[in-house]
Amino acid sequence: MFKIITVCKCSFKQIKYSRRSPWALMMSRQLATAQNQNKNEEKNGESQSTIYLSEPPSKPDRDWIGPVDKRSNLRQIRFTERDNETETERAYREMREEIYVWNHTFWARHNQNFIEAKEHFVKKVLESKGGGLLDEDGARRVLSADEMAEFYKEFLQENQQILKQYNRDWYRRNTALLWPAFKVALQRRFRKPLS
Repeated sequence: MFKIITVCKCSFKQIKYSRRSPWALMMSRQLATAQNQNKNEEKNGESQSTIYLSEPPSKPDRDWIGPVDKRSNLRQIRFTERDNETETERAYREMREEIYVWNHTFWARHNQNFIEAKEHFVKKVLESKGGGLLDEDGARRVLSADEMAEFYKEFLQENQQILKQYNRDWYRRNTALLWPAFKVALQRRFRKPLS
């Protein structure tokens, strides 16, 4: 699941968290910063970002963000499981993992349905025009943008209620993370450093 493909220039990045800001804010801020930094480094021909050419350790000290999953189009994440993890931290990490798995499952299923519906639509339209999926030269025939717009509109209308329910669930689940994140942030802030 966490294999690095160097041809695609995919890499895991360690995300460092500040003790003062909530997890969600840090995640978005640091991902945006890392992306901007990588773009600037690429323009300058430099590469100072950390690239890991192997799997992340089984117990990383920070969350690991991996390459995009082919089914769900979401980045793979390995969440930190600390040795001195408190009960509150463990519950918070498990909630985050549960939400990630739920999100991944939903989008993998939705994307599969989209691909199947699109193939069915293309096949149906090409057959109605008279002809198969391939032209005389053996190249795959494609539909115009207007014809595909019809498919996208139909697909969104058919899945509107599913997507609305997903959004409601997503907001409910992520809002439920706020209180545990706050408690974890307070615990980490006032935790005595190990000597």
